[in-house]
Amino acid sequence: MNYSPPENGKDVWLSLDLDLQRRVYDIISKAVEGHSAEAGHVIVMESKTGRILSMVTTRNWNDLIGGYIEPGSTIKPLVYAIALETHSASPDFTVECEGSIKPVEQLPVIIRDIEKHGLVDFSMGIVKSCNVMSVKVGELITEKIGVEGFYEWLQKVGFGEKTGIEMEGEIAGVLREAKKWSLIDPAEISIGQGIGVTPVQLIASLNIFANDGYWVKPTILKDSPVEKRKVFSKETADMIRQAMVRVVEEGTGKFAQVKGMTIAGKTGTAQKAVGGEYRNLYHSLFVGFFPAEDPKYTILVHLDSPSEAFYGGEVAAPVFREIVEVLTEKEDGRIRVVEGLMPDLTGLPIRDALLVLESLGVKDVEIKGKGWKVSEQTPPPNHPLEGPVILFLSDQK
Repeated sequence: MNYSPPENGKDVWLSLDLDLQRRVYDIISKAVEGHSAEAGHVIVMESKTGRILSMVTTRNWNDLIGGYIEPGSTIKPLVYAIALETHSASPDFTVECEGSIKPVEQLPVIIRDIEKHGLVDFSMGIVKSCNVMSVKVGELITEKIGVEGFYEWLQKVGFGEKTGIEMEGEIAGVLREAKKWSLIDPAEISIGQGIGVTPVQLIASLNIFANDGYWVKPTILKDSPVEKRKVFSKETADMIRQAMVRVVEEGTGKFAQVKGMTIAGKTGTAQKAVGGEYRNLYHSLFVGFFPAEDPKYTILVHLDSPSEAFYGGEVAAPVFREIVEVLTEKEDGRIRVVEGLMPDLTGLPIRDALLVLESLGVKDVEIKGKGWKVSEQTPPPNHPLEGPVILFLSDQK
């Protein structure tokens, strides 16, 4: 028998930021508790690279890639973009919203809005999240390119297919073939019902508007090359992005506002189907990116079945805002110091790191390696300051 000695394999570096992961988990856990929700989910992704910095579920299995939800109104920017790209609707298209619409005359199905919006133009349909306008836009798409064309465009934006993220258990979601669509499906899909998407699919699809019309593959690998493909023209992406900015400035996403920061986003509130029937349970969503003029981060927030308040703008948008503030704090390089907890010293010059530890009364510090800045640390950020602190040095810039 021939013996082959083992060989070292390749190192794998994850893109996840452990400090951010802990802080995001704390934020979403408090939101779940505060709203008595069944579960909460957050994904924080670099807009241009698709690298995921934080991926949190409060459940004990990875339903971020292995479970699906109805996207509700978060699908509307994509539907409107499809309408523009296929010339099914023009930017000056208007609708008189009376608060409800019957999409198919021979079916007893009425789709309602939370209020009468009056005369609504194309962009305002996104800003006010108008269901009547969205149903009309879906009708125009179907008239122009048929249900088969509509189905193919939904595939182009990333629905019904796995993203290819490097994790076991990813599913393709639920997007029925066009030949299996009922008469009501184009209308329901246009408001985000009758379709199942994974959270990672959803963030990747809306991230298209942060990338001038390109879909970027999400990844959990730090050194993964950027994979992207063109979906919409830059003109279409710009128009939808501006509408998403107005969602936060004047529409349903006001609670996502961060002082001094331009946010683009979309709220979503999807009624849950239980046993094939829609019940008074909801998916509350907010997906957004910032800064809107040159996006760096894209964030998805989802709460499953919150009690009392359930609109995405009321429940999920404030969580988004908190996470933006955490990311901004990290970007500014400010050190978060809490008595009794280990701060995040990675990236700091060793001299500054020692001054921070001194201010916390830490005297037992061991330094390993050669270099001028901290590359790793023990204990990790936000862990109790117990026992010796070990700082590993590096001279890499």
